[in-house]
Formats: sequence, structure tokens, C-alpha cells
Amino acid sequence: MNPIVTISGGGIIGNYISSRLSKNNIESIVIEKSTEEAENKNYIRTLTLNSFSKKLIDDLGIQIPLAKIKKINVFDGEGTGKINFSSSEVGEDNLSYVAFFDELQHELKKKAYQRIIHGVQIKDISEDSNTNSLNVLLSDQEIVNTKFVAGCDGRNSKVAEISSFKEITGNYHQTAITFTAKCSLKEVNLAYQIFSEKGIFAIMPLPASNTDSTHTIVWSVNDKRLVNSDINNYVHKNIAFFEK
Repeated sequence: MNPIVTISGGGIIGNYISSRLSKNNIESIVIEKSTEEAENKNYIRTLTLNSFSKKLIDDLGIQIPLAKIKKINVFDGEGTGKINFSSSEVGEDNLSYVAFFDELQHELKKKAYQRIIHGVQIKDISEDSNTNSLNVLLSDQEIVNTKFVAGCDGRNSKVAEISSFKEITGNYHQTAITFTAKCSLKEVNLAYQIFSEKGIFAIMPLPASNTDSTHTIVWSVNDKRLVNSDINNYVHKNIAFFEK
């Protein structure tokens, strides 16, 4: 194999890059260490796209359910401060879009499917000075000659390890609690964010799905508050504060 670009990691970023390269007639392959298995969509994990990100997936012809956010209301926990943001203020149709992570992952995987090699990972990368290229050794001992290697393989990136990239880490001492809920809110395209001592609480509309849930919740809590309580107990004890 002699692709122009070899991509390590068959997640959203890796499959997007491969599909974008293909659209521009640039050959690539995606090396994905997991085996090919049936996908189970859980309709819990979400991601938020801005207008530019949405345009990028639109350009690939990807159509997935999206929830539109036209307004964001931000409060402090005591109710003394409030800031509102509206798409009309910035001349956009929407401020952002909420998508199910698994839906986008699935569609991008379909786009890149013919270029994905499952069940292997990059073992080593060496320069080939004769051809001004790279030789990529895979875990099945096959060698790929390529011009570029893109590391899209996450926080434990094998490409970063081989390349001896310096790792910069930090700890915010926060735990993110994510779940979906059925909410009775009058405005469909409205998101809320509340800053309080009980955590930063965000609620956003969900795309249409086969569940009863209407909104996704992302609740960031200081780890000190969870020292003497597990996550489930903390949620049940404090959710009423945000409901009101």
C-alpha cells in the first residue's frame, strides 16, 4: 500500500479527514485498532457543532438529525445575574447545533469504510530517505509507504508516542456528569447554562430520536463535592436546585 496519507484512528476526526481527502482526490487509509463490530447507538452522548463545523459535514453530504440552538440563557445560581445570547444578534440562523455522537460517528464511518483497516495499529514509523517518504510498520507486520501520517488516535496516541511529542497535561479537578431527560420547556431551540456552587449545569435540546428524552444535561462538578458522595446520590440530592 502506498497512500499519500496514513491516518491512525478511525474515530470522528480520522474518518472525517479521510473522507475530506477523498473528496479532493487524495488517497488515504485509516488504521483502526478495534475490530469491526456492529454498532450500538446509545443516544446519550452528544456533541455541539458551530455553524462552520456543520458546514464541514454538510460539504461531505452527511445528513443526521440535529437540534438547533437559537438562544442561550446564562444565569448565576442565586438568580441575581443573567446574560442572554441570540443567533439574530450575530447574524446567524442558529448559534449552534446538537448532534448525537454515535449518529455522526456512524455516518462518517460509512463514508470512509472502504479506506478503513480494522484490527491493526501502527507499531513504528521510519523515514525512507530514498523516496522522501515514511515507512509505517503495522502490528500485523505489513509495511505502508506514505508521505504523511496523521495521528487521530486519542489521548494515548501511538503516533504521538513514536514521534516523542511532549505531553502537556492538566487537571481541572472536575467531574462531568452527562445524562438525558424529558423536560417541559416552552421554547424548543433554547439552551440554559447555570453557574453555581453546586456546579456548572447546562441543558440543551436533543435531536429527534427513538427515546422519550427531549434534552441533554452536562453538569460539571468540583471533585471535592463528590468525596463523600457517589455521582448518583449527588444528582438526586441536588437536581431540584436546578429544576426550580
